Amino acid sequence: MTILLGSGNGIAPVWSLRLILAIAIINIFHGVRMVNREDNIFWIILGFVMISASVAIGIFSILMYSEKSKYAPRISIGDNLIRIKEKLMRQSIEIPWGEIKNVNFTQNKIMFLREDSDYVFNYESSTDTYKSIKSAIKELAESKNIKVTGG
Repeated sequence: MTILLGSGNGIAPVWSLRLILAIAIINIFHGVRMVNREDNIFWIILGFVMISASVAIGIFSILMYSEKSKYAPRISIGDNLIRIKEKLMRQSIEIPWGEIKNVNFTQNKIMFLREDSDYVFNYESSTDTYKSIKSAIKELAESKNIKVTGG
């Protein structure tokens, strides 16, 4: 199971993607209109800047919020391991279930207690995302006889 984390603004990732893409498209059209209709060089340059920035924002939103993006922050919970990608351009962390001794849920944190070192996953997400993550981890951890506390 893979759950997108979003950006921590409390809006579901799918709605963030739609909203930011809509704003980017509107700004691209506005920039093209400025380039085509204005005579003043300042407004033409501003139109090109607006087009460029809107394309960059659109690409960012696809990378950040699309389920198909390998760069999107997510948590993947499988039978053998948990893969956590916290930030857009950061490597994902893999934690095999065999190394986990205890899972502790606290507010905006999930602590994976392991023999060699602990991993604390800090996150900001919507309530629905938190519930999905918690229930998926709890279900698999209990099936593997891993102690689950908190939450």
